[in-house]
Amino acid sequence: MKFRSLWPAAAGAGALWYLRSVHRFRDPVRVPAEAMGALLAPADGLVSFVRRVEGGRIAPAAGSAPSVTVGGQHWAAASLLGAERQTGWVVGIYVGPLDTHYVYVPASGQVQRMQYQRTPRRRNLPLIPLGGRLPLFLGQPQELLGRAAASNERHTTEFHSAGNQDYSVTLVADSLGLRATTYLQPHDQARAGNKLAFLAEGGWSCWPLAPSGGLLSR
Repeated sequence: MKFRSLWPAAAGAGALWYLRSVHRFRDPVRVPAEAMGALLAPADGLVSFVRRVEGGRIAPAAGSAPSVTVGGQHWAAASLLGAERQTGWVVGIYVGPLDTHYVYVPASGQVQRMQYQRTPRRRNLPLIPLGGRLPLFLGQPQELLGRAAASNERHTTEFHSAGNQDYSVTLVADSLGLRATTYLQPHDQARAGNKLAFLAEGGWSCWPLAPSGGLLSR
């Protein structure tokens, strides 16, 4: 009887070990097709926000209050992306425990700059509040660009693509920290689909789209 009572705990421990030691390190083989002017989604996961950038600032979600403000104004896109962006869109993908944790290069080009920014707080905040996780995964819209997005640690890689377009990929830490392993250096040449980073604890992968830019799903 005692042995049977240990089965649930053993099964839970085994599932947790598999998730932490095997599942998150899986590396599916992908050979993406390139299209001029298009960006590949840099990560697997849940698209957690798509926001318009106007005048260098991120507009609030339609029908919601502008929760991300600095001095009463919409949050500057450069604060999230680590690079100036006057107009276009910004897309954020949440990489969770069940997703592939690798982040990929969206378009072929050269690495121009890499920048790491620490959090000014004592710790990182959860990107998705506990009460917002279930509604989000059920497909209900949630306001996610809040204090965590504005203050958590992040790493930005800026590229100059073969199509003469500049873009960036920003990795934003979740509550457990960024813990990112990067595979490129400034001035490296990279092809679309090459590995950019590994997010050991998940987080956000954010990148901008030009007003007329295309997007290829992975």
